[in-house]
Amino acid sequence: MAAGRSVRALHTVLLFSQLLLGLKCSSAFNLKVSSLSLFGSSLRPDYPTNVHQNDGGKFELYEARGNGLAFMKISLWGNSIMQPAHFDTDILAHVIEGCAKWGMVYGSGDWVDAVSTLKAGDAFVIPKEAVVWFYNEDESNTFSFIGVGETSCGLKPGRITALPVVGSASMYQGFDDKSVADAWAVEKVTARKVMHNQGSSLFVKLSVKINLSRPEAKAAFNCEYVFPTWTVDPDLYMPGGGKQWTVLASKSVRHSILRKINLAGELIEQYSRSMYGPMFSTNVNQLLYVIKGRGHLVMVEPFKNDQILDTRICEGQVISIPKGYGYLITGDYDEEITHFTVADNSGPAKTFFAGKQSMYLGIPWEILRASFAVGDSIVDKVLHSRTWEYTILPPYGSADSIDQGSAEPEQPTEKEITSEIKGFLFFQPVADEASWRVCVAKA
Repeated sequence: MAAGRSVRALHTVLLFSQLLLGLKCSSAFNLKVSSLSLFGSSLRPDYPTNVHQNDGGKFELYEARGNGLAFMKISLWGNSIMQPAHFDTDILAHVIEGCAKWGMVYGSGDWVDAVSTLKAGDAFVIPKEAVVWFYNEDESNTFSFIGVGETSCGLKPGRITALPVVGSASMYQGFDDKSVADAWAVEKVTARKVMHNQGSSLFVKLSVKINLSRPEAKAAFNCEYVFPTWTVDPDLYMPGGGKQWTVLASKSVRHSILRKINLAGELIEQYSRSMYGPMFSTNVNQLLYVIKGRGHLVMVEPFKNDQILDTRICEGQVISIPKGYGYLITGDYDEEITHFTVADNSGPAKTFFAGKQSMYLGIPWEILRASFAVGDSIVDKVLHSRTWEYTILPPYGSADSIDQGSAEPEQPTEKEITSEIKGFLFFQPVADEASWRVCVAKA
């Protein structure tokens, strides 16, 4: 018996030794694959999973990858409603297609007595305390929006849960008919009809159009919960690079709800072959959704400094970007790419390696020269080849890019002003893309 145990122990030791030897001799490809699973699931771009669909709409989910950020996409077919429902987490959303009416009511009865319209390009907030509904009255078009929430304290951490308060999937289905009838002070047969007549859950396809009785929302409602993006001037316009719209709590008082839910967003439209990055953030995890177009993503793992992703990305894919990971996105050779990103902090901080925002510009010349072990001329080229470009960099050597050794570009004619958006540098269009002013944020 003792001899048998010794043999088994020796066999276990040998297997473990082989495992260690195999890890030591693993190829670079295998090491990259294993590092992709640090968070329990692959960081590779993926498509959301369809979890519920009927003749009224579709609900898709992408579960969190190593952090609490989770993604959802809701598509509402023509002349359909999303039944009143609440979500188990605060959500920052963005309309990617169509338009729809929507409304909101808080569980305490502090309702918003109005109906508002959402359209493609609108970012908006869904507080977890609120019940919301949507109505797509356009028979011929689909209304779609994406949403991201921090789910660590949700009902099912790692995924967003929709909880209808009406219809076959609502919570009151679990109460008996008499209790509901007594609560509403109605006959039992009436309560039974209200509870069980609707067989659809979450989405309902309507046979005829409906006229909403409540008035259009006042400006205060839209200012507090809705933040237009591509329908207004961008926060940044970089000739040859692209445009950026930010959804930040620091932009204005009306954005303060973003601080409450502790989320921030940005919409990036990159021109072909432009580069967003390279950069990293040490205070936020991010989820990125490709709205349209194609591009290329490179991601680098900290500490090991391994390039763990070098892959194509395309419309409809979701990418998880963990805190501290370096990344860059380039537009396809002949196609633009547009993506929306949500960060799990209302004050995201990003560190750039290149352009006018490069961290290297704040480091003494002598320190850089010694750290890189290069001469003065190389340091000069690295620091000053792009003297006015940042965030979304035009293709190197293009007409819009400043090639090393070339003359300084003509500077914008508008007076340099100071922005109220702390920590961000951006171009703000005045009338069109040929006329802009340079805005430099307070340090």
